[in-house]
Amino acid sequence: AMKAIARYFVAAGGALLGAATTAAGQEEPPSVPSGIPLTLQEILLEQGPDTVTMARFRYVAPGLEGYGFAGVEGDFPVLCSDVVLPWAAAQGEPVGRVVISMASAATEFGTAAPDVVQFFEVFRLEPSACIWEGL
Repeated sequence: AMKAIARYFVAAGGALLGAATTAAGQEEPPSVPSGIPLTLQEILLEQGPDTVTMARFRYVAPGLEGYGFAGVEGDFPVLCSDVVLPWAAAQGEPVGRVVISMASAATEFGTAAPDVVQFFEVFRLEPSACIWEGL
């Protein structure tokens, strides 16, 4: 069963809001090995009693269908280490896992969008490492 999402952050212009940003004015898209242009659509948090049990970093990547999963697979660990870990360190509570997703167009979370290409990876967060939890 999915826990209710207690906190909801919306990104404006690709920047993380409030405590979610680590560098002042970090508005440029994150740099990833594939070079695909990414815009952060939103961060969704699932809140436990004393921790954020799951953070979802949802990116929009126009043209994603042209890259295929193999073309962007190496981007996920980089996003986790370069974007998610510093963000998690700035939170006032531990963050357990992160789902990083890329979609060819913005979608509403939890709504089926069969015409939109979407890829995602799951990582367990340690203080200084992202541990891939793929199958």
